Amino acid sequence: MASKGGAIRPTVGHHFSSLLMCSQRAWLDYHGDPKQRAKPPNYLGKLQQEGLEHERIVCESHYPNAIQIPDSGSDAERSSLTIQAMRSGSPAILQAYFMQDGARGIADILELVGPSHSSPTGHLYRVGELKLATALSTSHVMQVAWYHELLRAIQGPGVDDAFFILGDMQRKEVSMSGVHDTFERCKQQLFQMRDDDSGPGPHLCRWCKSCPWRDVCVPVLSTQSDVSLLPGVTRRIAQNLKNAGIQTWQQVIQTENGRLEQLGFDWRDLAHIRASSKRLAAGEAVLRYSIRSEEIRNLLAVSIEFVDGYRGSDGHLLPRAVWTESPDGPVQIPLVGDGSWIARVGSLLSSRGAALYGATETVSFLKLLRQNNGPSVKCLDVLDLVESIVHGPIRGLELSNVLHVAEPGSAEPNNSRERVLGLRSVINWLAGSGGCAA
Repeated sequence: MASKGGAIRPTVGHHFSSLLMCSQRAWLDYHGDPKQRAKPPNYLGKLQQEGLEHERIVCESHYPNAIQIPDSGSDAERSSLTIQAMRSGSPAILQAYFMQDGARGIADILELVGPSHSSPTGHLYRVGELKLATALSTSHVMQVAWYHELLRAIQGPGVDDAFFILGDMQRKEVSMSGVHDTFERCKQQLFQMRDDDSGPGPHLCRWCKSCPWRDVCVPVLSTQSDVSLLPGVTRRIAQNLKNAGIQTWQQVIQTENGRLEQLGFDWRDLAHIRASSKRLAAGEAVLRYSIRSEEIRNLLAVSIEFVDGYRGSDGHLLPRAVWTESPDGPVQIPLVGDGSWIARVGSLLSSRGAALYGATETVSFLKLLRQNNGPSVKCLDVLDLVESIVHGPIRGLELSNVLHVAEPGSAEPNNSRERVLGLRSVINWLAGSGGCAA
């Protein structure tokens, strides 16, 4: 599992997000064999693509005169170019590269605060990060705190805040002194893992489906019939079960409810856990939560067809048609200028609600409805739903239907039509995978 004789990798920003997701993931980020890393699943590739697009739009609109640090060259060369740009007083520096012993960092933005006689560079900068999300997470803030620390080692003290530009273009500022204690705890945990030859061990969690180390951990969990294959089993509960001699999920199910409560289970979760065991035994996808199956199944699959190569004044892709389900199969509804298409979309939607795939299409559809006085419709991002409720990458998760709907705007003329068909398959799969009236 660990790399053979290889040097331990330096601490970087993503170590903090890994730690907050899974301690084994953070340990493998230091010690794992890079050859065992799995390729990102297609839906994660879609999110990354949307994130890069968000970065491009923000940088072009907010920082047109910034110095860009190239992603080629050695660590020392990129670090040197960053310091040179800071000394020049550039109004902004993109992809700033930091290098210290055992530490690396790439900040999306360094924004000029102003000149400083006390700084070795003659100027002070603040760290900025671009995130597709519309709300900050702890991992976002810890990552920026790491870059802030590396920047401070170059320019000295004098700047306490950092900022984010989120997917809705809102700017959020965060005081670094306010998160100092949490950051120090995370950093010390990471340094302990870096110096530890043995990891905490694999444990199935919601992040496993997109983890680059899933091909290392999941086969072990499956072979061992690990207790974490059941939803609701935290690392703390897993340790309690191990201490009690309960090593497999089959042993968990054979244990009386009262004993399971003593070992840390919430009695309200036990019925769902026992129902999940049946799906696990059948090799089907296990859901972390119960869902309203009929409401999910009743959603109308919708896809947006974009104009190839053209963007609006805000830099976003221009939609030219809406594809939806109909009694006769997927149907294209062109976005004609008089807005008459709204009635056709509305008649198909009725009170059903819409299911789309990914933030780009969901936001585009809601924006279209709002701008054209369309009906108020409940929209569900199916990608987000899969990420939120599917327990882990067990058989069934890597559905071809999940994968083949992941690339919008391709050269294929019927891409949007295929997306609608794929969405319907995924909707039916989710609605039939452990869903129940909640």
